[in-house]
Amino acid sequence: MVKRLKTSSLYALILTLVLAAPISGVSSVLAAEGSIGGVVVIANSYDAQAAQVIVESLQRIGVDVEVLSPERAGEVGDRFPVILGGPDAYEGAGEISALVLNDSDEDWLRQMPGAILVYLGYWGNRTAVVIAGQTRNETLLASKLYAVSGLPGSPISAIMTSLEARGVSPGQYANYSTTIISPYGGNVTGYMLYTVSSGSLGDVPATVIVQSAVNVYAPQSNATSVAYYLSNGTVCTYASISGAGVGSFSSNLSCRLWEPPNLSEQEIPRVLGRATAEYREVPAGRFLCAKFARQTGAVWVSPDVPITGIVEVIDYQPGGPLSVMSLVSFSWG
Repeated sequence: MVKRLKTSSLYALILTLVLAAPISGVSSVLAAEGSIGGVVVIANSYDAQAAQVIVESLQRIGVDVEVLSPERAGEVGDRFPVILGGPDAYEGAGEISALVLNDSDEDWLRQMPGAILVYLGYWGNRTAVVIAGQTRNETLLASKLYAVSGLPGSPISAIMTSLEARGVSPGQYANYSTTIISPYGGNVTGYMLYTVSSGSLGDVPATVIVQSAVNVYAPQSNATSVAYYLSNGTVCTYASISGAGVGSFSSNLSCRLWEPPNLSEQEIPRVLGRATAEYREVPAGRFLCAKFARQTGAVWVSPDVPITGIVEVIDYQPGGPLSVMSLVSFSWG
């Protein structure tokens, strides 16, 4: 039983990533926005669709954004640059990208089929983000995922914090089947459901995300986690679990005010995201995904899936069970 609980750590990680995303109040957004000079997307004509994805995501939150061709890169001024395309991108974009990327990442983009890279580095004496794929298709996928994740690593991440800005809104849901295949026998099947609704906590309006998990953290268990994203910029959460072998537990409601990320302490240069693009077929359909692989499994993520973005997760604990979570159904509301 203990081993099965331990293998659910990946599911707990997914829950943390989904429910920990902050939502800011109007006042904090306006205060942060005043310190940002805007964004420039440097892109060639082949990546025009990817550039438009970034532009639309920023315009929704009122950020000044402009697309410049590579030959106009000198017009960036004091705005933050987002550079689309790898070192071999056409029309001069590759030459700019190569100034930011390191040699090993350039080689990886050229050699790895379906390569996707989001990189924070230096362009001269300023920081810049490069969003690149092996082809324009991978660059487009990477741009969609980077936009919906809130442009991490850029100064925009300090204001692109509302659930709505990341495409999460009431009426959405994502439903997953879960299977834990144990080397000791007694495989366990269950489900994990995420829902988004309008609600309130006290008299404060809130967007509410609920995660319901049956037979995920242990056989014959039921777990619920709830997060209230209040309109005043506070996030409140609580969780409960019950079932055979795990007893019954409920946490107290915990609230915290959202604080913008401290970008002065982040490591530069660094890779913000590295993945490979591939299609993944699950009960909910076939999706073009970014596959994030690691030694003990992989996560397939698509911008076409609401709330979590997750299409499928496979996790293997050495000497322990194999855990699989697959998207069964979903709705954008």
